[in-house]
Amino acid sequence: MATFRKRDKRWQAIIRKAGHPQAVKTFPNKAQAEIWARGVETDMDRQAWEDPTLLKEKTVDDVIAAMTTHQGVNKAQKTVHNNLSKDLGTVTLSRLTAPVIADFGRLRAKRDEAKPSTVMLDLSYLQGLVKYARTYMKLPASVDVVNAARQMLKDERIAGKPKERNRRPTQGELDKLGGYWTSPKYLRQATVPMWTVTQFAIHTAMRLGEITRIRWEDLDRKDKTVIIRDRKHPTDKMGNDQEVALLPDAYALLPDKSGDRIFPYDSR
Repeated sequence: MATFRKRDKRWQAIIRKAGHPQAVKTFPNKAQAEIWARGVETDMDRQAWEDPTLLKEKTVDDVIAAMTTHQGVNKAQKTVHNNLSKDLGTVTLSRLTAPVIADFGRLRAKRDEAKPSTVMLDLSYLQGLVKYARTYMKLPASVDVVNAARQMLKDERIAGKPKERNRRPTQGELDKLGGYWTSPKYLRQATVPMWTVTQFAIHTAMRLGEITRIRWEDLDRKDKTVIIRDRKHPTDKMGNDQEVALLPDAYALLPDKSGDRIFPYDSR
């Protein structure tokens, strides 16, 4: 049963129930305290009550650390987590409200000149952290605050989708690139034959990651085809392997065989 006590002009509801931590909240009047208490007791009976005080015990940095230890993070995740940690790391989940998150987005846009797509990415990773806190840390965290902040920043045009690139490089631009990448100055210190890779990309429409993954064993010299492993696909997050034909201009760019990969370079 809940107990109620008057403190100055306000009323405090106190719930002590076996199997649950004590729940306490203060209201302007007794009627509101009684309504809240009935709701909490009902949720406790259904084993559906979530103790909001737990959110005061964990910070955004705590969630980042837990997620990193449990799941590991890639380089992109680590970069975004570092940005979140810099400004939100010491914020407890109880204080991670939509206005606080929106202020973070505005700060990123002003101080760091982050583009709307970058701010949107930050919010997506923050939402992932909140989901992790709820699923694995059993905290009553809600992504609603992130969604509300996202809408606020979208309305202010601080967060949004990246602008689509809808043009090809001109021949003049390609000539400038080719002139530099074949110049003695570049070739003296080059470790990557950029002009060869660029032309191969133009003639195959492959991504850099796909080009640098092609292995000699995936090349069929007779049919002049290659297999692209784990090719990115808009509806298949796992990717897929595809055999594609190499047009004569692309086939002519293949270097002499050396090592396992045709273009043994880091795609970055």
